[in-house]
Amino acid sequence: MTPSTHFKPDISGFVFVASMYCIGMFLLPLSVMRFDLSRIPGDLGDARLNNYFLEHGYKWLTGQAPSFWDAPFFYPTLRTMSFSDNHLGTLPIYALFRLLEFDRETSYQIWFLVIFTLNYFSCAWVLRKLSITRVGAAVGAFIFSFSLPMAAQMNHSQLLPRFMIPFTFFFTIKYLENKSYKTLLLACAAFSIQFYLTMYMGLFLILALILFFISSILLQNNRNNQFIEYISNNYKNIAITSLIFVGTFISLLPLILPYRQTSLELGTRSWGEIRLFLPRISSYFSPPTGSLLWSWIPSMNKALGMTWEHHLFVGALPFAAFAIMPAIYYRSRKDSIAKTGMVAWLTMTFLTLLTLHGDLSLYKIALHIPGINGVRVVSRIILLELFFLSLIMGIIITRISESKTFLSSNILKTATVVLLLFFVPLDQYVTASDSASYSKSESQDRLKTIENTIKKKNPSSRVFAYMPQNSPEPPFVIHLDAMMAAQDLNMATVNGYSGKFPSGYIGSFFEHYDQCNSYLTWIIESTKNIDSTANYHLFKNVVIVGRDRCL
Repeated sequence: MTPSTHFKPDISGFVFVASMYCIGMFLLPLSVMRFDLSRIPGDLGDARLNNYFLEHGYKWLTGQAPSFWDAPFFYPTLRTMSFSDNHLGTLPIYALFRLLEFDRETSYQIWFLVIFTLNYFSCAWVLRKLSITRVGAAVGAFIFSFSLPMAAQMNHSQLLPRFMIPFTFFFTIKYLENKSYKTLLLACAAFSIQFYLTMYMGLFLILALILFFISSILLQNNRNNQFIEYISNNYKNIAITSLIFVGTFISLLPLILPYRQTSLELGTRSWGEIRLFLPRISSYFSPPTGSLLWSWIPSMNKALGMTWEHHLFVGALPFAAFAIMPAIYYRSRKDSIAKTGMVAWLTMTFLTLLTLHGDLSLYKIALHIPGINGVRVVSRIILLELFFLSLIMGIIITRISESKTFLSSNILKTATVVLLLFFVPLDQYVTASDSASYSKSESQDRLKTIENTIKKKNPSSRVFAYMPQNSPEPPFVIHLDAMMAAQDLNMATVNGYSGKFPSGYIGSFFEHYDQCNSYLTWIIESTKNIDSTANYHLFKNVVIVGRDRCL
């Protein structure tokens, strides 16, 4: 099958791809941010934390920060950037807009839009290269980039950069076909880059690639038999393949080693913590809040805690496509595109079973893979699985468009395109509300009081602790206020918030930031391994904002 044999609707396929992109951008990121970019997706916690990380990376690139890994929060803790995803892979995108003199928050918003754009067009390109029609590629890329699970995770922008996932699987598929070292090298390069984009998706990608390879073998076609024979009977191939894998691992060491050191000091996630975020079957039928068509479905996860992490419903059309993929394969087993779709179907099925919640959860097996036990919210694996759904959707649309019986005339084919243009966005539409975002100007203004107070108290100090009294805000908002203000002033702060916390911090200063005893407890905990003189010099010039008597 070649792209030249595909059905070409009266409306140009290129126009359809562009139209689906514009609709997706309008319905998801732009509806949240508004066209004047007055609002920022997420809340005053995780969204600002991601903005902080990107800005710290920019400051490091431009020489304003001496170390990338030692971001100046949780003072005097080191390697604070290894407490969460660090955005190192997409830092050049953000830095470009900072260099163009956009402010921190606006650069973050544009970065947001660029990431969605890269996700969409990378998926569309890969689907086209896999012989999917333009219409199928556009619909598939829409599901990958703008679907319901994506809307549910808008507050966690560290998960958004996924544009190397399609390339990783594309080159893996081609390598299984042609056994070319160049293709394997490209697959490994795409995998490595995705790891730098977001470690969450990188770790999930390890599981997905293992299961993708197993699924490919289970179909027992000649291509896979030839591949196994090629690998097992040729020592040169084994040596070169191993060398490529070792090179990939070495390329990840600058990213992995700081996280490894942090996990040795702070420990990994406990099974009890991970188990809470394993998807239930009900999770896959739970749409996000605001779904236009599916909000009537009752939430079955209210008793789980962190309910928003269990909104994994993908919509009716992708769900239906997944259900009928085995039938498509059964009717067209000799068709390479159908085989690829069935491999994707099997991989997604295995991933779902592997990560499913239960007393005898199979996910305990996955925890033996180094690094996997650092992942807490396993339900986010749906964002990777969306690529398999996009591939399956594209294949089914391609098969329908090529059918001589189902769509026998160009009028019917054009009508199908128009219906897809209407129903796919409708199926995935989530109404935007102010609760899903925060005001950019208000966020910027709330920092000015803190900054002005610090300047008045001690303009020469390089560290401060923000300890407001009787604040109605939750602790994470208070600490993010301090972190963002410190970043504006090029200072360090005792305050902090991240995916992990230093030993002794969360039970003291994080929760009780307005109490002098908590501040003292943190000083003792953070300096217990150094002598009293160094202790004194670390904290003697700290500016206290909000609790002057702690001086």
